[in-house]
Amino acid sequence: MKAKSPAKRILGYQVIDRKTEKPASELQCFIRNLTIAVAWPLEVVVGYVNPERRIGDFIANTKVVVSEKEKLKTLWTDLKNKKLKLNLIGILIIGGIYFYGLSLIFPNMN
Repeated sequence: MKAKSPAKRILGYQVIDRKTEKPASELQCFIRNLTIAVAWPLEVVVGYVNPERRIGDFIANTKVVVSEKEKLKTLWTDLKNKKLKLNLIGILIIGGIYFYGLSLIFPNMN
């Protein structure tokens, strides 16, 4: 969704590729967020040391920049116009397997 989560849309931020300065791909956004599920305490420490980038940004080669603030309504417009690409479906499947695996490793995290 243009590399913007609902919160980023409202607050006026966007995730971009550090090399091309264009919106990050779905795969980059996915990789960037994997570290939160596994190493969030380490992410907090890195956030204090380097508030500009977190571990996921280093791995995915992304950064968060200020962009135009949007209303949440634009998310629905983007969702309606979005066509499912094969790579997005693959990312959703891999993400589901990944988080299912985490739930097996940490069964008491309810």
